[in-house]
Amino acid sequence: MTHRFKFLLSWTLAIALLALPSGLAQSRGQEPGATPRSAQAWALEEALAALALQPRDAYLQYVVLQLARRAGRFGEVAPRVQGLIPNDADVRAERREGVDLFSIFSGA
Repeated sequence: MTHRFKFLLSWTLAIALLALPSGLAQSRGQEPGATPRSAQAWALEEALAALALQPRDAYLQYVVLQLARRAGRFGEVAPRVQGLIPNDADVRAERREGVDLFSIFSGA
């Protein structure tokens, strides 16, 4: 191929790609904000139930917060998730309470 033919072909393809409609969902008659929900997608209540079973799962906490933000219930759900995250003082206190100095030095 000659240089001129490659140049014309590339510009033709670029213009054709730019001319395609960008919003395929809108061209099919769907609303711009509506996205179809798949069978695997979680509802907020399902994610909260799963979080109750596994409260230290960081990814599940993230999913719950994102679903709450989308549902407009972030202010209600965020304190519940924040309460599940241990802070450093709680971890240190838990560790301190587990130490029994008598059994360490007496061999009991």
